[in-house]
Amino acid sequence: MLSALYTMIVYPLELLLEIVFSILKDTLDNTGLSIVGVSIVVNILLLPLYNRADRISGEERAKQKEMKPMVDHIRKVFTGDERFMILQTYYRKQDYHPLYSLRSSLPLLLQIPFFIAAYHFLSHLSLLNDCVFGIIRDLGKPDTMITIPRIALNIYTERFLLEPLTVSTPSTGTETYSEMLILHGFAINVLPILMTFINIISILIYTKDSPKKEKVQLYIMAGLFLVLLYNSPSGLVVYWTMNNIFSLIKNVVLGIRKKKKKPADLKESVTDKTDRDTGLIFIWAAVLLTVLIGVLIPSSVIVSSPSEFVITTAYKDPLHYVFSTFLIAVGFFLIWLPVFYYLASKRARSVMTVILTTYGLVALVDFMAFGRLNVYVSARLRYESEVVFSSYTKIINTVTVVTLIIITIVIFMKRKEWLKPVFAVLTIGLVLLASVNIVQTENKLSANIKELKTSAEDYKGFTLSRNGKNVIVIMLDRYLGPYLPYVLQEKPELIDKLDGFVYYPNTVSFGGSTASASAALFGGYEYTTGALDERPDEKLVDKQNEALKIMPVVFSEHGFKTTVYDPPLAGFEWVPDLSIYDDYPDIHAYNLQGKFIDPTVVDFIEKYRKRSFFMYSIHKSVPVICQMAVYDEGTYHHPDNLSYFEMAFFNCYSVLQNLTRITDIEDSDQNTFMMMDNETPHNAIAMQLPDYTFSGTVNNHGLETGYRTGADGKTIIINGYYDYHAHVASMIQICKWLDYLRETGVYDNTRIIMVADHGKELGDFEDLILDDGTDIEGVIPLLMYKDFNSKEPLSTSIDFMTNADTPTMAMKDLINDPVNPFTGKKIDDTEKKDHDQLILCSAEFGSENKNDTMFYKPGQPWYTVHDNVYDKNNWARADMSDKEK
Repeated sequence: MLSALYTMIVYPLELLLEIVFSILKDTLDNTGLSIVGVSIVVNILLLPLYNRADRISGEERAKQKEMKPMVDHIRKVFTGDERFMILQTYYRKQDYHPLYSLRSSLPLLLQIPFFIAAYHFLSHLSLLNDCVFGIIRDLGKPDTMITIPRIALNIYTERFLLEPLTVSTPSTGTETYSEMLILHGFAINVLPILMTFINIISILIYTKDSPKKEKVQLYIMAGLFLVLLYNSPSGLVVYWTMNNIFSLIKNVVLGIRKKKKKPADLKESVTDKTDRDTGLIFIWAAVLLTVLIGVLIPSSVIVSSPSEFVITTAYKDPLHYVFSTFLIAVGFFLIWLPVFYYLASKRARSVMTVILTTYGLVALVDFMAFGRLNVYVSARLRYESEVVFSSYTKIINTVTVVTLIIITIVIFMKRKEWLKPVFAVLTIGLVLLASVNIVQTENKLSANIKELKTSAEDYKGFTLSRNGKNVIVIMLDRYLGPYLPYVLQEKPELIDKLDGFVYYPNTVSFGGSTASASAALFGGYEYTTGALDERPDEKLVDKQNEALKIMPVVFSEHGFKTTVYDPPLAGFEWVPDLSIYDDYPDIHAYNLQGKFIDPTVVDFIEKYRKRSFFMYSIHKSVPVICQMAVYDEGTYHHPDNLSYFEMAFFNCYSVLQNLTRITDIEDSDQNTFMMMDNETPHNAIAMQLPDYTFSGTVNNHGLETGYRTGADGKTIIINGYYDYHAHVASMIQICKWLDYLRETGVYDNTRIIMVADHGKELGDFEDLILDDGTDIEGVIPLLMYKDFNSKEPLSTSIDFMTNADTPTMAMKDLINDPVNPFTGKKIDDTEKKDHDQLILCSAEFGSENKNDTMFYKPGQPWYTVHDNVYDKNNWARADMSDKEK
């Protein structure tokens, strides 16, 4: 209950502070000045609100003063129920209610939620740590401007031998003792004292003619602020000190504004029919925006793939994000906006109503007509590829918005009563649409609810034997092969851990997405994009499932103890459908992703995902020309790097951290095979440098340059440096596991293949951008191979490879003439040598296309390549005319 109240009342204010701070920080590039700027901006925005509250407070005091003689007389003459009845009668005649007395404390009541919001925001802002601002050494700590040092005094005394001795020197009859008297040092925080001094001066001016009771209240509050903020971060005290300075200046310059009005003037609320209509229209617009932004938009995101928003180790229905977004929307539109409305003048209320009704209609049109983008949105509410609105879209949207504004103003001036039924009908329609999303979400969840609710204990580790042959294939989703030399140059301590491996930089994949590239990785050359399109009578989902079964089935049939973890897009589902292995009891399949999440990380993810849902809804509800400004590259104006969270990253990264936990070592001759997909490189977040660890308060100021240099001296600009962070973090964790294999004596008899399904189009390598502008980084995956008993230092081979070589490499010299159990064809790499390879250089293919039968779509960038992927002359646009027919 308290959490819900906080979300509705305080969090909207905290979010406002965050956004203002973030914008100022980006503009000023100074944390201290940004805090000062937040105080100034917020106080200027709230000045009309506070002035109105002050006036109402003054009017209330005047009203109470006017009624006081009669109230005192009634209380003196009458008692009990009679006194109560007469007082109530008198109040009715004066058009007054006892609850109106709270209005005298209105300015104070308004400060409390703003103080709580500022306290929570600035007390948890990691950017304040180690930040110097003027004479303040660290905005993240108390200022300690005055420090009394620690003093140690030596005291020499003479005592009798009978007394307890500590330190002594020989003497006759007496001993000399050396004792230490310690005066412990302490620090004085000056800023809170200065803040309180300014506050007291402001109170003296503000309450010059006020009752003693009100003065006492304000002085007590000043004392409470001193106690609460004395040991708080300096950044928070700077903010509140600036608030007090602003208040002092306002009181000195403007004076105490006491408007002597008749008691009836206190009720500047809605009295006539016109004002009541305006108020009702305002409320209907607020309700519509609450439903649209708080329910419909977030439910539209979740319904597309509910399982992506589930944390399996702490299962919650993903619709709880809709509920939290709804609460924030209620706070913005149904609590704080009505507060502003109530405190506004009659004319200001009309203006506010026009603005809100216009925004409601614009938001509805923007989301319904212009908000459906053909771009994948991840669970962190970030677009997986760049969103670019065409000039045509911007013009049409702008014209639509301007037209709506004009129509709304005209209707409000001429026929405002029309707006109430219009908004009522629209709101009911939005509720119905949101209800459909909610029902569909629950239906989708019910299909794999058991898997989503499993815990970290619902898995079995895979076996490696000390005397048999072990084969491990690890797919690192979206690991860009060319990054590896830069990773090893930055972290040379990893090189020795990769002894025995061969790195193949000259490797290509057959597509730029998991859907178009992973089948070839697991199934070989029969499952390249081109080869699968030669089977147009079969669904892609069936062909994907077939590819995922080839290596496990072949190894299992040849006596290998076989384990599969997280087979990518099994059943073309984000949560892999393990039922594809039901016909093979000797194949043990498990989903590990999300089974090892730390509870503190879960709390962290929950907090920032809830924020992102609301900001995403705002982003989708503003005009097209403003949407990317709100989006802010997916940070939604969060002041810290914390907004770059990705639940999918933690789901996968925690698996790499626990590889030793799931690796069972046996003293046996049993051969084993393990196949795993891990998507840590696919889901990038900012890691804490220089060790590339996860931190709840990432602060890489002065550590992240955005540049990396390789062993050859070549420097790259890592445009997607969070992707680079994830690459380094992945390799660090894998190398820790490799050390464990050495320690347990199974490294030498284990064949390991680390391979990616595809890369990513990051624009980091100029020699991987073709002359026509096509970025082929998306099809240059990692490929590393360690054979049995390979002890040579890490080496590099420039042989032309594809990730479809993986099955052949895995089975080499272990299975004679391996055959695809589903087609009867031999598993080898002859296709690579027979002709140029056909590559789909596009990432625009997702699992939602599982019922398709072909990868080919008109206009896609298909290329052929041979020999050397880094030689642009070896790439040619493929002739797809036969497909066009």
